[in-house]
Amino acid sequence: MMNIAKYDKNMEVKPAVHNGAQDREQCKTMQRKLVARLQKAGDRHIYFLDGSCLLGKDFWECSVDGVHPTDLGFFRIATGIEWAIKRILQSRKVA
Repeated sequence: MMNIAKYDKNMEVKPAVHNGAQDREQCKTMQRKLVARLQKAGDRHIYFLDGSCLLGKDFWECSVDGVHPTDLGFFRIATGIEWAIKRILQSRKVA
């Protein structure tokens, strides 16, 4: 496990608090930049997966309260993550 502070001593870690689409986009941008920075620093085992698309266009069907996934929600998350992992492993010729 990499120590993020080793690569960016000035990095401020804040809890993610979402107040709408703009905040989600800001968080996603920060996460992408962090992954890119860590990759540039030599971490070959870190990737960014945009989870905003995992539940699909009818995302409201995947949660009973807008936060916690139902069986359908977990299935779609697992399917999306499985696809990403397979793609990563194939690109690294591990699969």
